[in-house]
Amino acid sequence: MLRLIQDQPISSVWPAAFQEFVLKREAIHMSLLVLQAYLRLLHFHLYLVRGDFSALYERVRKSEVNKVAPIPDRVERICAAVDMACIWYWKEVLCLQRSAATACLLKRYGIAAQMVIGAQQMPFQSPRLGRSRRPRGQR
Repeated sequence: MLRLIQDQPISSVWPAAFQEFVLKREAIHMSLLVLQAYLRLLHFHLYLVRGDFSALYERVRKSEVNKVAPIPDRVERICAAVDMACIWYWKEVLCLQRSAATACLLKRYGIAAQMVIGAQQMPFQSPRLGRSRRPRGQR
């Protein structure tokens, strides 16, 4: 590397080497994000297996937002890492599990995220009762 630098002008060597370094660094950072997301999915899976939804919610709610310097595309990178971790997860990832992992990762990297759980109550309707049925004895 030193000989290459001595033989060629610095302007022609450094930009390519620097770009390669930056690309490798970004790939390593993304791999670490995917690993962190995978471990969070595993962690919240344990809460769901036990049926301990309140503890899961408290864990997400009590995780603190770290004070980290802002990076413009941090949210997109974290969401992409969670998507990749969901692809490689050993079973289907549930919505609550994915949301909890994403919220905690966002908080870890300085983004004030909040997980909101909502439910819609719908009146129960059996599929059989919903159809028009003929009274007995008539054809």
